[in-house]
Amino acid sequence: MIEKVAAIEAKLAALRETFAVQLIEDLNALKVASRGVMDGTSDQETRPALADLQKLSHKLSGSGTTFGFPGVSASAYELEKLCESLSDTGLPLMSEQKDRMSDLIDQLAREVATARPIAS
Repeated sequence: MIEKVAAIEAKLAALRETFAVQLIEDLNALKVASRGVMDGTSDQETRPALADLQKLSHKLSGSGTTFGFPGVSASAYELEKLCESLSDTGLPLMSEQKDRMSDLIDQLAREVATARPIAS
């Protein structure tokens, strides 16, 4: 029984490590999408980037805690909620909205940079 538990724990640790590596790629994709939202000059330009940003932040919001990264989940959740509110308003963004988005991306980047999985 102890061997089975150890094997399961080893597999979970490997999954957490894989997730941690993937976080860097996901963060880069978030940054690209956010630039598309912040630099867009029309609704037609910004809407697809906003949809991508919302989808990516939703993914991280849901998966972060699952893999032992609750700080990533919390930061991504805030970004997801901002994206939802922006999709209900007119685009392009006002400067305050750009600042908030930039702050949330920076917060998420700090979480990713310092992320260490919490064993379940």
